Amino acid sequence: MPFTAGSPYPELGKNPSTNRREPQGPKGNIRVIGVGTFEGPREDCLISDFGDRELVLRVARRKGGTMNPTHVYDDHGKSIGHCGTV
Repeated sequence: MPFTAGSPYPELGKNPSTNRREPQGPKGNIRVIGVGTFEGPREDCLISDFGDRELVLRVARRKGGTMNPTHVYDDHGKSIGHCGTV
């Protein structure tokens, strides 16, 4: 799967009443969040926080796929990109 800069879900982490994870990770780390789109309400899961950008991109590509996108955020909660499709 190709990695795409930016996020198609700018609302991710903005609404605490949903099952969405906060995009901002620990200082100095990059966060990968998986988005479950198969059934019921959309549910996000924290895949992990990483300190190495290249490792993050490999994990996002490996975990992201059809109906299971992954999103990557820096330690300020800014979208770095995503992989996979809804």
